Amino acid sequence: MVSTHFGEHYPAGEHHPAGEQRPVARACSRLAVAVARLEEAVEAALGNGGGARDDADLQAAREEAMSLRAAHQAVSERLDSAIERLRALLNE
Repeated sequence: MVSTHFGEHYPAGEHHPAGEQRPVARACSRLAVAVARLEEAVEAALGNGGGARDDADLQAAREEAMSLRAAHQAVSERLDSAIERLRALLNE
């Protein structure tokens, strides 16, 4: 017997009523549709002819990353300094 997610049982190899798919078949169909939609989205994103725009977006992202690294470094140095001062005060 093969169990469906609705609790109905069919002997292995027996066909389900017309129009009813097995849960695995339904899942495979949904997966195929999802993959097709993802492929279309990727193609649309890559095929938009936005080369210059993509380059500008990439450059802006790089500049933001550099700015964030600099801010991180400054904050890190300040925290290290504050920790050292606290340690010195605790050791007095």
